[in-house]
Amino acid sequence: MAVSTTQVEAREAKKEEYERPWLEILKRFSRHRFAVASVVVLFVMIVAVTFGPLFMPFGETDTAVTKKDQPPGTEYVVPKNLYYNSIGGDVRTAAGTTLTFWLGSDGIGRDLLTRLLYAGRVSLYIAVAVTLLSELIGIIIGVISGYFGGIVDAFAMRFVDFLNTLPLLPILLIISTILEPTVNLLILILVFFSWTGGARLMRGQILSLREQEYVSASRALGASNLRIMFRHLVPNALAPNIVNASLALSGVMITEAALSFLGFGVKLPAASWGNMLKGVNTTILEKYTWQAFFPGLAIFICSLCFNFIGDGLRDALDPRAKR
Repeated sequence: MAVSTTQVEAREAKKEEYERPWLEILKRFSRHRFAVASVVVLFVMIVAVTFGPLFMPFGETDTAVTKKDQPPGTEYVVPKNLYYNSIGGDVRTAAGTTLTFWLGSDGIGRDLLTRLLYAGRVSLYIAVAVTLLSELIGIIIGVISGYFGGIVDAFAMRFVDFLNTLPLLPILLIISTILEPTVNLLILILVFFSWTGGARLMRGQILSLREQEYVSASRALGASNLRIMFRHLVPNALAPNIVNASLALSGVMITEAALSFLGFGVKLPAASWGNMLKGVNTTILEKYTWQAFFPGLAIFICSLCFNFIGDGLRDALDPRAKR
């Protein structure tokens, strides 16, 4: 009876693991300490950039000309009422209030902490939007290319090869001279150049799965091509794209920072971590190190966290790492 009970319990445990594989994935991910710590750090940063500006005494563009290039911790007495940018007539900070530049001020007297929080909204929004849209397009094109093969596959992959040969910076330079760069335009351009990696990954997975027995059984039961592709093949081939997306987040963030630094990205007065570095030249860097240190540190921390999360997801989604 004891043996029988043990066997039943073992079967129930295997059944539960099969029915809820995400629990096993979550367990394996939780063993990666750096990945878990990165999730916590990113959550704190997202909450800070989302809600932090609502509690700041300064607005995004509020300036104190007499207090420019101040080091961290400098106190400042507000000479006149500061108003909300988006709500006309509501006083943010009354005249005579003593405030502190916790991270210092920039070259025209704007509070760096406030700018850093507003800039985080833009930088994280661009990174997430570009990654999600790129992976979505890449998955759709990759599954169509790998499933149908033949002329469809050849055309899709030659188009991918063509996009990979195009230089990004010269194209952005041309576009910036024709159109006024905006955040949404930058997202569209980055998506146009970023979906190819996800498409190749998905295509490779589909090529190895499309001849499996369950696909043949689905065809025999009369399932449509769309159902087979997106109901049976994509869920089984999605793991590499999930890992690729988590790793791509850091790449997109660094690319946006580089483009904004070169003047092709987010334009002032809107702030991003990249364009906060734009005005920091060698002379300013030597005298006012904090103006480059804090936005650079924010980019570094986010990129590092995205990479650790990608490593954790890779280990958790690897079927050979179940034990």
